[in-house]
Amino acid sequence: MIQRRTLLAGAFAAPALTAAMAAWTRAVAADAVTPPTVAELMKKPEVLGASLSPDGQRIAILREQRQGEKRVAFVLIVKADDLAAAPRTVVLGDYDPMQVVWANNDRLLVTLAMDHDANGLKIKGVYDGSIENITIYRAMAIGADGSNPVIMVGNRTNAITDSLDLSRIVDMLADDPDNVIMQIWDPGPSQWTLQKVNVNTGVAVRYEAGSKSTYAWDFQNGVPVVRYDSATTRRTAVNIFVRPQGAADWTFYRKVRSDFGELPAEFEIIAASPERDVLWAMELPEGEDAQVIRKFDLRTRTLGEVVARQPGRGVDGMLVDNNQLLVGVRYTEDRTSYQFADKSFQGHFKGMNAFFENKANVFLFDVDDAHNRFLAHVSGPQQAPAYYLYDRKAVRFDVLGDSRPWLGGRLAPMETLKIKARDGLDLTAYLTTPITPATGPLPMVVVPHGGPQVRDQSGYDHLVQALAAQGWLVLQPNYRGSTGYGRAFAEAGHHHWGDAMQWDVEDCVDSLVKAGRADPKRLAILGGSYGGYAALMGGILKPDLYRCVVSRAGPSDLPKTLADVRGQGDAEIYRWWTDLIGDPARDAAMLRAASPALRAAEMKAPVLLFHGTKDPVVDVFASRDMNAALKQAGKAVTYVEVKGEGHGGWKDEHETTWLEQSVAFIAKSFKS
Repeated sequence: MIQRRTLLAGAFAAPALTAAMAAWTRAVAADAVTPPTVAELMKKPEVLGASLSPDGQRIAILREQRQGEKRVAFVLIVKADDLAAAPRTVVLGDYDPMQVVWANNDRLLVTLAMDHDANGLKIKGVYDGSIENITIYRAMAIGADGSNPVIMVGNRTNAITDSLDLSRIVDMLADDPDNVIMQIWDPGPSQWTLQKVNVNTGVAVRYEAGSKSTYAWDFQNGVPVVRYDSATTRRTAVNIFVRPQGAADWTFYRKVRSDFGELPAEFEIIAASPERDVLWAMELPEGEDAQVIRKFDLRTRTLGEVVARQPGRGVDGMLVDNNQLLVGVRYTEDRTSYQFADKSFQGHFKGMNAFFENKANVFLFDVDDAHNRFLAHVSGPQQAPAYYLYDRKAVRFDVLGDSRPWLGGRLAPMETLKIKARDGLDLTAYLTTPITPATGPLPMVVVPHGGPQVRDQSGYDHLVQALAAQGWLVLQPNYRGSTGYGRAFAEAGHHHWGDAMQWDVEDCVDSLVKAGRADPKRLAILGGSYGGYAALMGGILKPDLYRCVVSRAGPSDLPKTLADVRGQGDAEIYRWWTDLIGDPARDAAMLRAASPALRAAEMKAPVLLFHGTKDPVVDVFASRDMNAALKQAGKAVTYVEVKGEGHGGWKDEHETTWLEQSVAFIAKSFKS
């Protein structure tokens, strides 16, 4: 039986921080039955990461404390074999910490977001022709005892002004513990370079440069062996080059669609293997119904034997140790699952899940060389992300830190539903129910996911929790076209954006209405990217079903979207998208019928539109056109354009605005 010991965060903190944590603990107890507010869901997490030292003896836990405008970032150093011992606190300063990793057994590398310089003055930059406060990103190397803090690439002149991001550590150089490889932008020739940086001094030495279009590399044994070059201006396609260790020249291997464009990568390097010049790659080969892991030989540029497969589900990733030995292959059922190289560990993982009553995702992200100690990131519908240590020999699961302890006991539960579509296709959907007691049919918000070739799963989602906190049901359907259910299910959505994929969403809604759980007079639909499109199209196809529609960065005019893709000048990318959506030459009528902006007059529900002005995936013209079409048709529409934001990863203040306005918009529609 797995045992648990809870490590109280206050016991780790410096004295000045302990009182604040005690106050927060009292506040959590007082509010234990109150659903969280948007502000609480968006509040900065206290624990931001953890890392296991190369020898497996110590754990670094990255934390942040805030009191009003004051903040302090620090790292707790914990002995892995004596968690009860007082930890060492390494104070980093007034920064936003982002990631921690061990450079070697004695020094840490911490990624920091900085908005002020050493004198406390706000960092300024030019944005769209005006001078504004900006944030820069840097990596700090510091001793595990707090000694000798240095900023990596500190020897670079004018670093603040010529590069916003000097934090990209791309290889840890396992055989050279005093150095790491970092990816640094060189503004002179305007290209990415690789530089070897000393973790004791921060001094960088140029190692290698890419081409003008290079944006990333993969490594084996400290050597760059795969290079990724953008094939289009928006990086919707990627040229992959390979170079075996010891070879002088890069050789073109293939061009692939990039997942940057929200389609799953058709070929992706997952990890280096222990075998020289052999990597592990993920792809969807002919004859397989889901992605598999295969060996990829750099010398012959050929894919070999299948290392792992999960029929009908596909593979999400791998866990390897510091020596590149395979520990496990990750995939998704309704929650995160693994196939382990050591089959006897499967029982341990089963116990970890039982520890959380099989209601959380246990994501293993770090392991020692003995495969005895594991670090896990645990999250679920009612579990905000937390970090745990699992000790295989002791059969113990110990919490290292809860990212948002104030949400404890206050999150809404989620159910997994199995639903039959109108044509008999089996669908899976997730229903989040309010934590507050309620009877009778409830208001419901339908949230179709983006992609469309991704999937939802049972897990923690701040958007879903924000909606459920209002006393609403939240429905997340995995409609046809989603990944994670095999090739046939994904391809069943091709050329069906405006009909069958929408019908699946409608059938999921109908099942909840017929079961008496959802109030048919208080339904709303909200989504982002493809989900935003599905929300708009839902309001067109079922004008009397939804009381309101919320779309964030949703495509609205499919012929125009495809014309934009074609204008990028890459025939293969264009073919990939026409295979998914439809061909304007053959399917012109279907594409027009599946375009919300061309049918705006049919919309009855009020619409809220959000879009970032720098979106590289769905151009901002999509929401501008939808807004104009709705206004011309005399429909109720509110449009919010967010300056400088892309497709995702919005700044906290913009994400908070989007959540608060969406909640208010839906609440008003339910009351009217």
